[in-house]
Amino acid sequence: MLSETCSTMFSCVRGACIFPVPLHRSCRGTCNSSRSSSRGRRTIPSPGPGITSTHALDGDIGSRFVRRVYIASGLPEAYLLKDHLCAQGVDVFVFNEHSMGAIGEIPCNETLPQLWVRNNNLYEHARELILAYESSCDSGEPRQCESCGEKNPSSFDICWQCGRALCA
Repeated sequence: MLSETCSTMFSCVRGACIFPVPLHRSCRGTCNSSRSSSRGRRTIPSPGPGITSTHALDGDIGSRFVRRVYIASGLPEAYLLKDHLCAQGVDVFVFNEHSMGAIGEIPCNETLPQLWVRNNNLYEHARELILAYESSCDSGEPRQCESCGEKNPSSFDICWQCGRALCA
């Protein structure tokens, strides 16, 4: 089913592919930097290397954009935020999910997992949710263990030194 690879840094005009990825046979010959296709769609390069968006030329343009909303430090963080955003009604997907193994072959910032929002109209809402989530992660004073006296971050429920439960 997958036959050839797109040679450009733009997404497939049918919206099925993002970045240089194998093309579906139905998309063959339609990947190009900014030329319109017979279906009324085109790719638009966004600022920055390798970042693209695809939209239809007619209809609600905002709901057709695919836009990067966050770059995670690893897959656990990416999926934690993805689940958090999906629970709030924001449809996102993880890009670069399987590229962590390429660190060293390509720049590490190009291999980090990214969250992309499927509907550009929800981009600002997604950013607000991510900022609120980040600010709530570590929002307290360290707690001292009554057993061993070790200070633990406020997010810990168990002392990292002795393994006993921390009192609230």
